[in-house]
Amino acid sequence: MVIVVTVNMVYADPAEILNLLGANRTNDLKEMRRAAEGVENMFLEAVFERDGARAADAYRSIWEHYRQHLLAWEALARLREYHFAIGEYRTAAALAETLNKRPPESIPLEKPKSAYEGDFWVQTGAFSNIKNAQALKRKLSDMGYTATIIRKKSGGRDLHLVRVGEFQSKDEARQAARKIEESLKIKTRLLVETR
Repeated sequence: MVIVVTVNMVYADPAEILNLLGANRTNDLKEMRRAAEGVENMFLEAVFERDGARAADAYRSIWEHYRQHLLAWEALARLREYHFAIGEYRTAAALAETLNKRPPESIPLEKPKSAYEGDFWVQTGAFSNIKNAQALKRKLSDMGYTATIIRKKSGGRDLHLVRVGEFQSKDEARQAARKIEESLKIKTRLLVETR
């Protein structure tokens, strides 16, 4: 009797990590994390880290110690997002200046847009307290979504809007909205931006 075993090896290639990030393929990144070693492992652990400060420390370490690595620029971009999200705008601006020198090969590829309809987003919350927005962002990240916190003035006060997206189609956004509403027991709102 012969038993044939097929093993699908998932290699943690830095370029593939960037492409999967750009395509928002969270499940594939989670699979890749199992095979990752070295810098790739540090980076993927930070991507899925729930504690923003710990993730920021890992991204900072990657940038400081592995600057020649392809993932270092993405680590720096995520570090800039972190500082912006916690209100450290000067630090975020300084990091943005460095990011302006980012080589094209270090930028994640976007999902191809075949029939462009617009950029669809799901707004999941609006908070006056940034910590509440960050908590919701973490929950959404745990669900596999890329969430963004946007600061907006409304009625003379700052609001922190938590949005998920961008989605390629209205149907994709609606499907995500339903899943988020069912899982988190919250109301969402579909947004579209056209160019």
